[in-house]
Amino acid sequence: MIAKYLEKLSLIALLLANVLPIIGVVYWSWNLTVIMVLFWLENLIIGVYAILKIFITGGSQPFKDVFFTALFFFFHYGLFWSIHGVFLSSLLGIEVVDSASLLPAPFTMGADVVLSVWPNFPQEFLFGMFALTISHGFSLFDNFIRKGEYKLRKASSMPVEPYKRVFLLHITLILGAIVIDYFGHHLVLLILLVLTKVFMDACLHVKEHSINNKLQPKSV
Repeated sequence: MIAKYLEKLSLIALLLANVLPIIGVVYWSWNLTVIMVLFWLENLIIGVYAILKIFITGGSQPFKDVFFTALFFFFHYGLFWSIHGVFLSSLLGIEVVDSASLLPAPFTMGADVVLSVWPNFPQEFLFGMFALTISHGFSLFDNFIRKGEYKLRKASSMPVEPYKRVFLLHITLILGAIVIDYFGHHLVLLILLVLTKVFMDACLHVKEHSINNKLQPKSV
């Protein structure tokens, strides 16, 4: 019984991390903007861990090739993340201030969005960020490293991996945000939005890692 739960620790960590936004909505008065920005910043966390995965899978390949794969991902994912943030700021009515950020080009627009909303965000927002960072980090260690999923991957194929999850999740979230904006920011609707995200995230997580388990070579 214990072994069964240990095998699902990364899924449990994911579910626990996503409970915090529900607590935020119910007890900390988090609104739609806080929730959507949190899940948008989660994409940044996913991107950072994706770069680590590129280097892990490319351990036996020439470092130069792996480095340029990671650099290519850094720029195109960073641009995607920034444009996504600008779109969200327009959708949510966030007034973005030009911060004259010194960050690399792909992240400049995204940094402007973060710096525009951060001063007005509740302190508890950091709990949500921390929980999501730990959850994705634990999944990296447990599934990708401990269970050997990195052996089934090539560094060259890793740059497309995050998009499979991010696109589907955030199209759903954006559609949900539009519905909430139309009908009003009611508590029940905000909770339903978070629950929908949690359900989809869990399903995608299970599907991804069940496929990886099937691909694992069987021991004789």
